[in-house]
Amino acid sequence: MIANIRKILVFRIGSIGDMLVSVPSLWVIKENFPEAEMTLLHDVSIRTNVLSPQTIFQNSGIFSKYLTFFRTGEMNYARYISKILSLALEIRRGGYDLCIDLSDKGANNQHNKHQFFFRHLCGFSGDRLITKTDIHDIEKRRADFGIPVQQVGMELIERLGKAGIVSKDGRLRIGLTEAGQLLGSAKDLYEKLDTACPIVVAVGIGGKNPACRWPIERYMETINELILRYNIYPIIFSGKDDALAADVAIENWGRGINACQLTVQESFSLLTRCDYYLGNDTGTMHMAASVGLRCIGIFSARDLIGKWSPLGDGHTVIRKRVSCEGCGLVVCTNNNLCTMQITSQEVVAVCGGMFEQKLSCRPSEVDNRDHAS
Repeated sequence: MIANIRKILVFRIGSIGDMLVSVPSLWVIKENFPEAEMTLLHDVSIRTNVLSPQTIFQNSGIFSKYLTFFRTGEMNYARYISKILSLALEIRRGGYDLCIDLSDKGANNQHNKHQFFFRHLCGFSGDRLITKTDIHDIEKRRADFGIPVQQVGMELIERLGKAGIVSKDGRLRIGLTEAGQLLGSAKDLYEKLDTACPIVVAVGIGGKNPACRWPIERYMETINELILRYNIYPIIFSGKDDALAADVAIENWGRGINACQLTVQESFSLLTRCDYYLGNDTGTMHMAASVGLRCIGIFSARDLIGKWSPLGDGHTVIRKRVSCEGCGLVVCTNNNLCTMQITSQEVVAVCGGMFEQKLSCRPSEVDNRDHAS
């Protein structure tokens, strides 16, 4: 590991979940270079409404600056090349002592593009560039999707370790901030919570990939049953586009809070008041894990087993094996076969196993009038 590091460029792309699984590795970097100024280089999209990393890492103290680039194919080739060259020049002038590539590279062509950009265009050579070298490992495992792979966040920590950047105490720090006061609108929403309910469940109904979404009707069935058996109180977390669906679900349940309009930081603060997370494989799940919630994740089979599991201990992933496993599709062409095989009864049973550990008495009964749809 080279010494006298004053400025570090970290390369990480993706949405909120992609950023959050990298948090443990970011804390390891910060621990090893506490005085260094860290800049995040990340992608932005013209076509999709993806939360910016600034909103995610706000007040964490990890990054002091952000650089962006547009994804390939979102503008004409000449303009894209011009912007990439301008970005490379800006990075060269930035005086960075070290570049740490924390991207997920599962294919040779993507890896080679990153290598060319950082080594030849930006000028990082030798041990001034930390990147992934064993790019074939995940590709080999794609031949058998029944073999779990290393969780992305843990792979990033291992990547740093090979470069001599390791945690001094071995602690896995997955949170961005310590639990504190409720922020902004989260405080107003929390005041509506029925404190007589012994378990507060964060429910994540959203997700940027339609192939990863479990039907809202099944969430209605599941939460209704969990209210009846365990007197839980649901709080729905998702993007603003799901606010209407959240209202419909809450009306069906006869209780609950719609937190879809909260900012990222407000959502973080409200999640700290929950006991569990139940929901899709999405950024909200990784937010919940980062504040210490035990997660019940409902997963599609579109990706490798274990790759996007929530970080930390005590989580349960519900996922089905299907013939089209590993498709990688954003929009399923097979009627969401894998998620549709997950039943409400199965999810209730998994939740019950967790909830009964928390409850010191038998499941509460609720008044049918309170539970009316």
